[in-house]
Amino acid sequence: MNPGRSSPEKGPKKSGSCRKICVITGTRAEFGILRPVLDGILASPVLDLQLVVTGTHLLPEYGETISEIRRLGYPISAEVPLVVAGDDKRSMALSIGVGVITLTQALELLGPDIVFILGDRYEMLAAAIAASYSGRIVAHYGGGDTAGGGYDEYTRHAITKVSHIHFVLTDRSARCVRHLGEDPSRVFVAGSAALDTILKGKRTPASLLRKKYGVDAGAPLALVIQHPNSVEPDQGHREIGLTLEALVDLKIPSVVIHPNADPGRRKMVQEIERYEEAHPGIIRGFRSLPFEDYLGFMQMAAVLVGNSSSGIVEAPSFHLPVVNIGNRQISRERAANVIDVPPEFDAIRNAIERAVYDPEFRKTAASCTNPYGKGDAAHRIREVLERLSPDEIQRGKRMFSRHQE
Repeated sequence: MNPGRSSPEKGPKKSGSCRKICVITGTRAEFGILRPVLDGILASPVLDLQLVVTGTHLLPEYGETISEIRRLGYPISAEVPLVVAGDDKRSMALSIGVGVITLTQALELLGPDIVFILGDRYEMLAAAIAASYSGRIVAHYGGGDTAGGGYDEYTRHAITKVSHIHFVLTDRSARCVRHLGEDPSRVFVAGSAALDTILKGKRTPASLLRKKYGVDAGAPLALVIQHPNSVEPDQGHREIGLTLEALVDLKIPSVVIHPNADPGRRKMVQEIERYEEAHPGIIRGFRSLPFEDYLGFMQMAAVLVGNSSSGIVEAPSFHLPVVNIGNRQISRERAANVIDVPPEFDAIRNAIERAVYDPEFRKTAASCTNPYGKGDAAHRIREVLERLSPDEIQRGKRMFSRHQE
């Protein structure tokens, strides 16, 4: 574990009596969502931010995105490596084990009052185990969702069961968390903090994106984010190949973001690079994008293609048509901007064509309502973190039945 290094710190200087909130970030996408929450903690007179950076943020092959955190001026309290090299389920399991050890050590040094984690990835499972089993309060953001594909589904509910405070995205998610037996008084509907950024208009303008990335202004653009399904990692490269072949067949220029650190990623990146070399005018791959650039591409794109939760949670706020492939997001709440298709060439091609060129579907997408909040998630989360005292939170867990709600 290394002590953090950052640019000049954001926020006012605070007294040592503030409540210490340790936020753990492990990926580029999740950090972009967390930024309004971090800003809210930094602005609070009674909360003190400890930011632990881990996971793929520290790895060059994923863009070493800790440099973006430093550039933005967030104070980094610790850098904690945990990813074990490999591209299979074994390496993911080993990474969880390493993460439990290294994050436990980091938390012992930092001594936070509350550990705040977001989502359902294996890095966050390691963080939840490290925090809860070392006797700390865990606040989990994003529990209760039901997606249906991959180990994320297991992980999300497992994190819920070792957490003490639950910030959820929707009313349905709140019901799911309560039905898992969690204390109803500790479940808070916040919405998605990504919408805080989107609805405040914080994104890179299209003119700057075209100049920076060399994007053609005269053609419809596809934004592609497709990840492997961790339960069936060997299918990822075949499925991304079908997606890219459909985009080449339709001659739609595409910005393709490399998949996240799940089993099967390596072959998917190789497939992206193969298509990029064969079709340089159509397929352009990127290891990572700054969050404002990514939101800017969502604003200017004609369609988002793949299986990312971003197509379900963030895209409706841009009224962006989405082609969602496979079962990775099959059970998640969605707006009317989404077309669900199996990982088959004809289905993917026809759905992309419809999303880009069908005026009726584009009209439907343009009028859709986002079910994931109204852009005030960070305020809601900050208010609860300020109000709830760790001393009042029961560290021991007990099962609540539905009639106790």
